[in-house]
Amino acid sequence: MFFTKFIAASVVVVGLSSSAYAHAAAHPAMGIKEPLKRPDVRRPDAKNPCGTGVDIAANLEKAETIQVAADGTFSVVVENYNGGIDGSRQFTLKVDATGTGKSFQAGTITKNGLKVTYKNEKETIKAKLPAGMICKGGQAANLCLAQFTNAAYQKFGNCVVVTPARKQLCCHI
Repeated sequence: MFFTKFIAASVVVVGLSSSAYAHAAAHPAMGIKEPLKRPDVRRPDAKNPCGTGVDIAANLEKAETIQVAADGTFSVVVENYNGGIDGSRQFTLKVDATGTGKSFQAGTITKNGLKVTYKNEKETIKAKLPAGMICKGGQAANLCLAQFTNAAYQKFGNCVVVTPARKQLCCHI
């Protein structure tokens, strides 16, 4: 009887621990050298908005930026490194106009990725900044920090840096 319970408990523990190794991320990830690999994926949270080990202040200016269209829309490539829900390419978005990771607002995903996938692939998703948001981060005061987290229980993801089209930078009347 003890042996049966031990085996059952071991199967549950192994199953739960293996789900912690499933990952997905948005490219280009701030503070993480491309090409991304499975161990590079983070879990953004309140203490570490872009994931453990990502220094926002040190990386905001250095990051490859994604151009935001005049209507506030932009695209990112998302990639999963494990199949199933933990490798979901379906993401949510939060955006910080200050670029500090301290003032996030909900953004909108206008074209999302697959929630459950069994192949490790890349997919382009489309997003939109919150209405009226003006990016104010960085020395040029034109960067926003976009935090992507996937639909997995573990909420894998990372941050990317976005910058608005030149038309948004000029002449708000």
